[in-house]
Amino acid sequence: MVGPPGKTGSGSRLPKDAIFINIGRGDVVSEGDLLKALDAGWLSAAILDVFVEEPLPKDSGLWRHPKVRVTPHAAAVGCAEDVAEAFLLNYKRFIDGQQVSHVVDWKLGY
Repeated sequence: MVGPPGKTGSGSRLPKDAIFINIGRGDVVSEGDLLKALDAGWLSAAILDVFVEEPLPKDSGLWRHPKVRVTPHAAAVGCAEDVAEAFLLNYKRFIDGQQVSHVVDWKLGY
């Protein structure tokens, strides 16, 4: 767990207004310890794109914490031309009886 500024150990060099950002892997962060660090004021905010469990459970304290921002876990923003091209390719696959791309898994939520 991150320690308070000025103490020895992990996190001792963080400024009081430090913001934690995780866009890498959810399982490298203890979500409970992160919430404790936010509550203690050791971090001013957290911006999170990945989690131990994905999608993030509805009852997770991360959703409700005032210092946490959850981002949509999107690798890129699509432009109209790319969306139209993907649609046309999928439409052709569908008409030809082939498996379409970019299928949403409704059980996982993405």
